[in-house]
This record gives sequence, structure tokens and C-alpha cells, in this order.
Amino acid sequence: MVAFEDIRRMAMIGAGTMGAGMALCYAQAGYEVALYDVRPEQLEWALGRIKKSQAVFIEEGLIEAGAAREARERIKICLLYTSPSPRDRTRSRMPSSA
Repeated sequence: MVAFEDIRRMAMIGAGTMGAGMALCYAQAGYEVALYDVRPEQLEWALGRIKKSQAVFIEEGLIEAGAAREARERIKICLLYTSPSPRDRTRSRMPSSA
């Protein structure tokens, strides 16, 4: 079994609001992130949303501009027809049963 602290790369399937936000959180925590979606325009939207979020964080003094840039560089966008590596770990948001 792989220990959580040994994980260095993440794969995020879906570049919507949740996927973009989680990719940003993981990247800012130091993980390499592969952000997957089936639509190239959704991936571009996600990168724009990430930049806007980071701009707010910079303005509020929560992160420095250099650290924001480094985090964005850790996010790689990938079309979904490219299979994620089995070594990547994914986390998805699933509805909980009531």
C-alpha cells in the first residue's frame, strides 16, 4: 500500500468548478497535478479560473505572486482521451447517500 505522504502527483478528472479548485489546492500544496477533461475549452476555462482565484489570494496577502506562478506550473492540462497513469491518485466528489 502507498502511504499518503509518499504521493507526489495527483490526477484530477474533470476541469469544472470543483476540479479546477481542487487542482489549485493540490498544486499550492506542492503536488504535481494532471487536470483532465474531455473539452479543451473547459481546460482553458479552468486555468483562467485558477489565475483569477490566485489573483484574489495575492491581493489578500494569502500567497505571493511567485508562489502562485510556481503552483500554476505544477498543473498540466490533459485531454481525457489520454489515460491517466495508474501511479496517479484521483479524488472525485461523489454524492453521499442520505
